Amino acid sequence: SVAGLFSEVGVGEVQDSFWGHFASGKQFAKRQSMWDAFFMSFRSMRRDEKFVEYALNVLMQVLVNFSMGLVLALVMFVIGLWSIVRS
Repeated sequence: SVAGLFSEVGVGEVQDSFWGHFASGKQFAKRQSMWDAFFMSFRSMRRDEKFVEYALNVLMQVLVNFSMGLVLALVMFVIGLWSIVRS
């Protein structure tokens, strides 16, 4: 007999795929944030820029990286879902 997509096996495989893509998206975001922080540390603060503004700039960059990473992970999961449905 064939296990369907909504069987326990199918749902488990989809869950594993989702969490795997989520973890890779989170890893991508961490790696990008590390490199951004590394290169932003070389850039000296501008003369009229306060530390709070600089810290908020870094925080916004981290939020953008995590948003990009998780959206990319969702897109890759949806694309990869087709291979699960096909098998």
